[in-house]
Amino acid sequence: MVVLVVHGTLRIYATAEDGREFTLFWAHPGDWLGHILVVGGPTDVSAQAVSDAALHVVPAELLESLARTDTAVAWELLRATSFRVRQLVGSVRMLVFMDLRQRMSHQLVELAFRQPAGSALVAEVSQQDLADLVGSPRTSIARILADLREEGIVRTVPRGIQILRPERLVPNRVATATG
Repeated sequence: MVVLVVHGTLRIYATAEDGREFTLFWAHPGDWLGHILVVGGPTDVSAQAVSDAALHVVPAELLESLARTDTAVAWELLRATSFRVRQLVGSVRMLVFMDLRQRMSHQLVELAFRQPAGSALVAEVSQQDLADLVGSPRTSIARILADLREEGIVRTVPRGIQILRPERLVPNRVATATG
């Protein structure tokens, strides 16, 4: 099936044979999921709603039929697929070229900047969620977070991890996000 996220946030992840999970991406309202089924067939990924979510389900066969006859539908599928490819290439680049602290910092900033403007920069994420996002054991994440707390860069709050000095986490990302 193919779904359109109408409301909420979903975590799309892959699971290793030993049970470890890795977050591939987060799906938000307006995102299509499963659209690669129309041409590429099934993939071995799972989805988890991390907030209340509403989805609009579209049978893959219907979407394929519409894409073959309606260029606007075909274009939307191409746009959604292109977006997902760019997103996954960014994830691969992060995993290959960044060390663990950089990967974790990048994810914290990405999550925190989803908060409403003017609110505290809080990444609503647990240590295990963060470990899953960056493909690392939770113990390694805990060590890095302890270092970041000691350096005065983050602090733990009831909803997750508050970023006190975002410019110290990902300097280039913060400059483009706030400037």
